[in-house]
Amino acid sequence: MIDLDTNGEITGGNFENYYVVSTACEPPLEGAGLTMGMRGTVGATEKVECKKGKIKVFVIGNKAPKGLCGSGVIDAVVVFIREGLIGKRGNFSKEKALKPSLYTHGLE
Repeated sequence: MIDLDTNGEITGGNFENYYVVSTACEPPLEGAGLTMGMRGTVGATEKVECKKGKIKVFVIGNKAPKGLCGSGVIDAVVVFIREGLIGKRGNFSKEKALKPSLYTHGLE
């Protein structure tokens, strides 16, 4: 579930575990504090998925990616955690470094 207003709350999980985060909504989901964060406009990565070990990004306007908008950030974090690229403390895993061959653009 997602509740976006002045503050934003995002929760997800399954029947065994739920995770909830809360933050000031507008700036974090529009790129404040993120090196490659941006508004949801042409060039923003809006969706990230991983199928058969390959990470695929979908970019608004079907252009080369310039950064990540809010939904892209959330998708990226979920995919990276699921694939073991990010550990429980938020650090990137050195053992499972992302290789360029694992990345594809959604324009296929």
